[in-house]
Amino acid sequence: MSTSEESGFSETTNGGEQPEESENRTSRFKAAASRVFQDGTAAAQRWGRQTRVVAVNAKDHIKDDPVRSVAISFVVGLTLGALIGRLSRRQCQ
Repeated sequence: MSTSEESGFSETTNGGEQPEESENRTSRFKAAASRVFQDGTAAAQRWGRQTRVVAVNAKDHIKDDPVRSVAISFVVGLTLGALIGRLSRRQCQ
């Protein structure tokens, strides 16, 4: 009786797969992971460019009409303050 028969393991690897099939699966997984990483990197770069464009546009709008920008910021701040105050009062009760 051989050592592999005594331990209950067969000579094949990976549940009966041939080593070539296992290597093929590994290379396909690596290729897919690489594509996903590259797609994610490209999306992050695209979002970064879009964010910079929005920031520049916002800066231009603020320079063009500063009073309106301050008024909008004031209203947004009051609204958020009122909402946070209302939520905190509800939690205390």
